[in-house]
Amino acid sequence: MIEKKEFIELTKKHFNFLSSEYGFSYNESRNMFFNSEMCIFIKYDDLLSPSIQIWLKSEPEFTCLDLRWLLHEKIDRMKIDKNLMADNFAYYSNLFRAHAHQLIYEFRSLIVPTLKIIFKNMEKNITLEKMSFSQKRLYEYIKDKDPMWKPF
Repeated sequence: MIEKKEFIELTKKHFNFLSSEYGFSYNESRNMFFNSEMCIFIKYDDLLSPSIQIWLKSEPEFTCLDLRWLLHEKIDRMKIDKNLMADNFAYYSNLFRAHAHQLIYEFRSLIVPTLKIIFKNMEKNITLEKMSFSQKRLYEYIKDKDPMWKPF
């Protein structure tokens, strides 16, 4: 387990390109990068990997998406499962950097397809009547953005 100070230093070391190359500001107390449209949170929620969450400020908070969902097909799970936190910081920052243009400038187009994947993975055999409040909110958001979507 690493200390908060070390986690912040790893964030600065590996994700500083968001400031230097893309003009994001950094808030150390919240360990997040932000600009007028977007926030990128680097959170410590796992012993081995940082959680990188991206949120468009113009969208509801529940649309804040984890990089692991956004790029799930590009993540080498065998590799990251063997790594320690510092190695996974490097892995995820390289992955983010490789897809930064899409993640930053085309993020809006990624929201609904990613939320559909998340919804699909929530529960099998879910019905509208059995949904929790958060599931209904997610369902209604996706349906509003894509009226032709038929999850059931």
